[in-house]
Amino acid sequence: MREITAKEEYDLNHSMSAAQHPSLGTRIKYLQTQDKYHYAGVRKSPDYTTSGSNIIVGEGTYALYSDSSGSSLIEVFDLDGGTFGLQDSITTYIYCHYDETSGCPVVTSTTDRELVVSTNFTNSIPIFTCYNYQNVINVINWKDEGLALAEKHLLREIDTDRFHHVSGLQTTEYGTRNVNVTSGSLYYGVNRITIQDFASGSSSNYMYLISHDALNVWTGSPVTQYNNTSYQGSSGLVTLTNSQRYSVNWIFRVVSDNKRFVCIVLGTGDYKLDEALGSTVPPILPNVAQTQSILVSRIIVQKDANVATNIDSAFDIGFSPTSLDHNSLFGLDGGDFALNEYYHLTQDNYNKISGSSYEAIFGDAVNYTAFEADGTMIMSGSATVWEDLRFPATAINPVGAPSPMGFDTTRIAFTAATGQTQTIAVVAQLPHSWKIGSTIYPHVHWQPTTTNTGSVLWRIEYKWNDLNTVEPANFIPLDVSQVASGSAYMHQLIGWTISGSAISNISSLLTILVSRIGGSDSYTGTALLKEFDIHYEVNTLGSRTPLSK
Repeated sequence: MREITAKEEYDLNHSMSAAQHPSLGTRIKYLQTQDKYHYAGVRKSPDYTTSGSNIIVGEGTYALYSDSSGSSLIEVFDLDGGTFGLQDSITTYIYCHYDETSGCPVVTSTTDRELVVSTNFTNSIPIFTCYNYQNVINVINWKDEGLALAEKHLLREIDTDRFHHVSGLQTTEYGTRNVNVTSGSLYYGVNRITIQDFASGSSSNYMYLISHDALNVWTGSPVTQYNNTSYQGSSGLVTLTNSQRYSVNWIFRVVSDNKRFVCIVLGTGDYKLDEALGSTVPPILPNVAQTQSILVSRIIVQKDANVATNIDSAFDIGFSPTSLDHNSLFGLDGGDFALNEYYHLTQDNYNKISGSSYEAIFGDAVNYTAFEADGTMIMSGSATVWEDLRFPATAINPVGAPSPMGFDTTRIAFTAATGQTQTIAVVAQLPHSWKIGSTIYPHVHWQPTTTNTGSVLWRIEYKWNDLNTVEPANFIPLDVSQVASGSAYMHQLIGWTISGSAISNISSLLTILVSRIGGSDSYTGTALLKEFDIHYEVNTLGSRTPLSK
């Protein structure tokens, strides 16, 4: 029997009958029985089971070329599989291979993927991809890829990329909000077509604005302009709230052999500009947009404007914006739209920074925390905080004159008796974090020792002077009185106010006498002094140098 020619083999693969080639005899009949096998691959997927680290593969049907080039005829084989051990944490490939040397097909395994794919699935075809992790085996079954392969590819294209853009279909506007879409090419399935250009203001060009109600029932209205007043709400179109909001028009070009047709679906938000720029295709679309249209663009327009802010091609990744009106970007701190301020800060903040040594300011013109060029932090207004300069009873030493207080070793407190004046003395240096010139608030934490409700008269006498100045000759007295609570050992607090306006630097000294004037008050019991403190305002974390703020 002679070999057939390439022309004769072509004719056989295109359903030529045996009568048309009488000289080929039984060879024609054999080839005709093979004519349905157009593709290499698994024809009947084998069953499998797993056990421990093994996969046991049953009988399957496989179509293969006998050479790796794919130039031979496809032959079909029914082959038993076998048991294959799977390495832990390694991918193993079970495949059918036609050995050109031995002329025999075999089901085998490898961990080298290249052995399977290097022949383009001609004489090596995948059956299973397996991954074993501690005897838990995961299997991908490549199933019957040798049957109706072209048809499966077509279905995949339709499912994953219904309309694939090739060229053109660019959106512009003309006139007053009229839409123009250029002609272009695309694929649907395996078919390539060219779509005519579209102009919304021209005859035989149809554009519809499609919206839905609360039941997601879609209706269309013929229009010639894109929308500049509305967005798609949950139960119909809703008017944008103000002139600083933006409508988003999603432009779909209907794929048609005989009509020029565009449909518009609006965005679903009352968008500020930054929100419109970040908007994505609505999750709910009309049927015509899902099945017979390709998205070509997104038009963003300010409420009632007649020129689009942005026209973004759907074929540009991420709908990248072009130029932006900075003052229309919402969500930025500072800036007053009405005053045409284009700062991330307010005008006052900006002026304060530009007119001073401050590098950054957080807050308003009065209440702020600022950083100077050297990194120093400054607090002003309500940004300042308060601290305690503390003198607990256990830390006041030595006691003062003329009549020192006693000390209660059980209660750990100084004792100030009734009927006499008793005093302690403290000396304090104001901390470097103190806001120079600000008011300080000395106070005592004290307790009555009885249920008597008379008043206790507390007095401080103080001297306060700057570094490198002479201490004043006389103390300044301040009195304050507080009624005892009526409960023994109740924690009470009372204090004084002292202006620091005369102090101009850090490291100033306070010399203070703290007394109970027991002969002039009405409380009949002993008062316990637990602690003497001074509240002071803080506007820095410390001072720049050891001796200056």
